[in-house]
Amino acid sequence: MMFNNVQDLVSYLRRSHNQSKLSKRLQMFTKTCWNSAYSMIYSFISVYPELSGVVKDPEQKQKLAAIDYDVLLEFSNYFKYFVEVTKVLSADKHPTIHLVLPLKQWLINLSKPNAHDSAAITSLKKYMHHEIASYWELEDVHFMAIILHPNFKYLHVCPAVKDKCYNLLNDEIERRRAESRSSYASSSLSYPTTTSRQTTEENDADIIESCFDLEQSQTRQQHINDEFEGYLNDKTK
Repeated sequence: MMFNNVQDLVSYLRRSHNQSKLSKRLQMFTKTCWNSAYSMIYSFISVYPELSGVVKDPEQKQKLAAIDYDVLLEFSNYFKYFVEVTKVLSADKHPTIHLVLPLKQWLINLSKPNAHDSAAITSLKKYMHHEIASYWELEDVHFMAIILHPNFKYLHVCPAVKDKCYNLLNDEIERRRAESRSSYASSSLSYPTTTSRQTTEENDADIIESCFDLEQSQTRQQHINDEFEGYLNDKTK
């Protein structure tokens, strides 16, 4: 309710050309950009002491009077977490794909109401807790990327998806192994173009040799699985 009041007041002030009477420009909220919620609240707080002398419409005055400044600060502090997450994930000098899953879970955890929250922030957190979980969709690559970073491979931050992450990575290893084996077999096998005994014997040898290589590939797969298990058991970070 309070968030809607702030949004209505910002819209009214910009629409009624009262923006020019304020010391700072008010920012609008847009649903497609969650950082805009923080920008709107922060800009509103910045000019809050000036609003009583600018808002003239009776209906808008009631909305202004219904706003609790302390709760407004709670909203600002909460929405700032989303800005911080966006900043971290927008880094352009190092990879961040492994951070998507833990940071999403971090925001979900922060959106659980606690005993010190006001009724307004509790209501907002409950709404955001559901929206983050359902609206922020992840791809398989996000689940695999987090395991491949030594600091997150045990998934302490989100244990509920641990099995899914491990299974996806193992499936990817299996898929790549199968592709590699198929590619190698296709390039190694040759088919007889003559009926001579020598050519047939050479082709037989090629086929046997290709079988040995396939067996080595299977052995290598065991090494891959052993390596994955070793990686998970390695305490080095």
